[in-house]
Amino acid sequence: MKVLRVNETKRLTCQDLPSITQPFSSRKDYVPGLKFLLQLSMKGMTGVSPRQKAMKILNNTLALSTLRETNNVHRGVTDSIKKLSSGQRVHTSVQAPAALIAANQLNAHRVGTQQAFQNTEESVTLIQTAEGGLTKINNILTKMKQIALHASNGAVNDSAMREADQMEMEHLLGSVDRITQNTQFNNKRLLDGSMGTNGTVVGDNLRFVGAAPDSPSSPLEGFPIDITEIATRAYKVGAVPVTVDSFGEGFQVTLMEGGKMVTVDFRKGKVGEQIEHLINKYKEVPERFSAADTSRQIQQIIEHALRKEVESQQLKLDVRFDEQGILNIQHKAYGDHVNFSVACNTPGIITTQGRAAEPSDPGQDVQGRIAGDAADGHGQYLTAPPGSSAQGVSIRYTYPDELTPEPVLNEAGLVVGHRRVKTKPEQVIGNDQNPIIEGYLHLQQQSTTFQIGYEASEQNAVVSLPDVKVFKLGRDLDNQSSFESLADIDVSTVQGAFDASKLINKAIDEISIMRGELGSFQRNRIERTLDLLSKKTENLTAAQSTIQDTDVAEEVATLAREQLKLNASQSMLSQANQEPGKVLSLIS
Repeated sequence: MKVLRVNETKRLTCQDLPSITQPFSSRKDYVPGLKFLLQLSMKGMTGVSPRQKAMKILNNTLALSTLRETNNVHRGVTDSIKKLSSGQRVHTSVQAPAALIAANQLNAHRVGTQQAFQNTEESVTLIQTAEGGLTKINNILTKMKQIALHASNGAVNDSAMREADQMEMEHLLGSVDRITQNTQFNNKRLLDGSMGTNGTVVGDNLRFVGAAPDSPSSPLEGFPIDITEIATRAYKVGAVPVTVDSFGEGFQVTLMEGGKMVTVDFRKGKVGEQIEHLINKYKEVPERFSAADTSRQIQQIIEHALRKEVESQQLKLDVRFDEQGILNIQHKAYGDHVNFSVACNTPGIITTQGRAAEPSDPGQDVQGRIAGDAADGHGQYLTAPPGSSAQGVSIRYTYPDELTPEPVLNEAGLVVGHRRVKTKPEQVIGNDQNPIIEGYLHLQQQSTTFQIGYEASEQNAVVSLPDVKVFKLGRDLDNQSSFESLADIDVSTVQGAFDASKLINKAIDEISIMRGELGSFQRNRIERTLDLLSKKTENLTAAQSTIQDTDVAEEVATLAREQLKLNASQSMLSQANQEPGKVLSLIS
């Protein structure tokens, strides 16, 4: 048996293996760790099992292993090329599922926000088109104001000149209506009411005022209107009639309203002289100048003098004597938010006490229900509150606020005088025991909705474009010519020209308010949204880029590394493919 000692350097061969297969425990000249070396030799000195190291040509496992590594490196190279060519770090769900979901959500949000930005820009264009039409109408109204003032100059103009002014006025009114029909955006008329709220009221003393953009359309039968209290004005009524006998030495009246004050002393000046002259004639010839006629003339002088001073100082008061000769003063505005005070040095004429100022008796706001829900009253206007069935709807109830005489009885039940009191028209509006529906409101909601956000159901803005046809302008203005609206004005008479000027002033104010509302909507709701959407798009793009975009510098370095590995693996694959060919040398 051949022995391998520790200090020997001979290389082990296959021929040496049988000689060292006996047990080593009885051999003192062997190293105990040599058994480990023998186990390595049985596997082959390369660490490959004998089955793998065997000379075979059917299956090349070394080439298969190298091919697998080559394919992995090739996929790395391909992935880097895709990232660099597409610019996206994540482009399939296999690479990073969570990142791809987040990137897709951000991309959808960004695209929606960009579309909302375009929608908002188009909305600005529509609003500007409507505002341009209103500007033209305002210019026409200014020209109409000039014509009305020219026609008011009765000292110079004759009837033919005023007729010419009226003809020009009619042409201008026709121009206003043409503008309402021709102001369009994308074949939609903007100023004829077709993109706003349209309503009408069926019932006496009722008029539709307006509705909010979020007011609902009425049902087929309309919203029922139930008035429970009519609007009244603040008033003050004297206790005794002003007559030739009660006038005495005369009196002084002071009226205060809205921070303004007027005082008329009927004992002095031209007014005092006129009254004194009437009283003297009555005293001198009573059979010719009766007490009733003289008293009525005194009342007319007092009423005219008070009205003149009130109008000159622009107090919103109405002064008149009733048929009993009692002085009545009323505020022109309805509701409990206005009042006035009055002072008189003679008790009973208009105050209960002499000299001291006394406040007016308060007025009240209209009260009632719209669509069965309690509504808010302000003066003669009744508005459905938010959250009600007809929210935002506003109507006006104009039942006349009259002071009617009521007899004053003494202890014996005899009539000793009359006093003026507010009417309570229960036969018209009913009462709690007998409610009466005064009318029905029919409302069609056609307000314009602008989509200015990512969420279609929530992020939108609603605006009601106005109806500026001539019969809608200058309404609800008291005038002696009984003009109901701008469509009725007639400057062929001096008084008509005066009243037309008033209606035109109101129409100009209405157009100015409409332009202001549209401008405020455009600036604060639309243009501010444009800035917000622009910033939002920028932030969404940055977030998506962080998740999805390729870092070119990093990916180029990765590509270079993977290409080197691919070249090396391909070279090794070539070497592995040559191994089976060496077996042929044994055959040859």
